[in-house]
Formats: sequence, C-alpha cells, structure tokens
Amino acid sequence: MPSTQEAEAPVTLAPLVILSPKSVSFCHVSIPDHSRPCSALRYQDHYYLFVRVFADRAKAQEVAKRLTTKGDAVVLTELPKGYGLWVLEPTAQPVAERQLVITSPRAVRFCHLQIPGQPKPCSGLEYGGQLYLFVRVFPDRAKAEEMAKRQIAKGNPVVLTAMFKGYGFWVLEPDAVLV
Repeated sequence: MPSTQEAEAPVTLAPLVILSPKSVSFCHVSIPDHSRPCSALRYQDHYYLFVRVFADRAKAQEVAKRLTTKGDAVVLTELPKGYGLWVLEPTAQPVAERQLVITSPRAVRFCHLQIPGQPKPCSGLEYGGQLYLFVRVFPDRAKAEEMAKRQIAKGNPVVLTAMFKGYGFWVLEPDAVLV
C-alpha cells in the first residue's frame, strides 16, 4: 500500500544577500488590488513591495527563506531600524505623473503618523486624503524644489508648505497610520 506522504528532497537555498540601500531605488507603486500607492523598491528592473522590518537579522533571513520555499522572490535590505523584507510584485507599476504641490499650512491638516518599523510617531500632514511624512525644512524655495524633483523622479509624491523659516518638505507615506 503506497504511503500518503511523499518523500520530499531537501530544499537547498543559496544564502540571501542583504542589499545596501544604495544598491536599490526606493519608490511607490500601484498594484491592481490596492487603491493607494504602496511602498516599494526597484531592484534589477523589478518592483518589490514592502512587507516588514525586522530588528533581528536571523529572523529576517528565516522569514525570507520561508517565503522563497513557497515560491516568492524576496529581497532583504539594510534599514536604519533593522532589515527590510520586500516581495516581488510582477503587476506593480511605478506611480506616474506626480506633481509637486506647494501649499499654505492652512490647506493641510498637521498630525502625527505611525510608520511601520518606527517605534515613535512622526510628524506628518494630511493633504488630499493622503498622509505625508515630514522630512525637513529648506530655507528657500529653490532648494526645496530641487530636492522635490529628485523625489518625484523616484515616484515619491511631495508636498511643500510655506513656513516661517522656509519650506516644509513632506513625502507621501502610504503605509502610515494616523495616531
């Protein structure tokens, strides 16, 4: 009588390489089953969606290996708070036609945001139904617009707010939650 359990050959995986943030391009992408842009990275002409940050390197590698045995292509990156896990999304498309928004503080709602992988809430704003993370204040508009063009080229929407000491620089954070 044949056994109901089939013998499986052991799966041998190559060690997962942990990529430096300088070797990838962080961006936002749209995918068919999400109405809002998703955090992603571009690596070797493919888009990988953000899954989670792990403080422990061994745990990140363990989860990544588990996903690869299930058939998912994954990438690990070094991040300030640990190791980021990203999963290949073949249907992802870069967020296109992003415009720079320059507005007065009265046109936005300032708030605090909880960002995945960050232990403390961060300063943010709500504009057009989306949440933006505070990056910094630029002393003049030209420098703020120059940095905004770099972020927009990566697919990251930007809001600039006129402030007393210059221009507040805010970047879309689709994974943020209002606190």
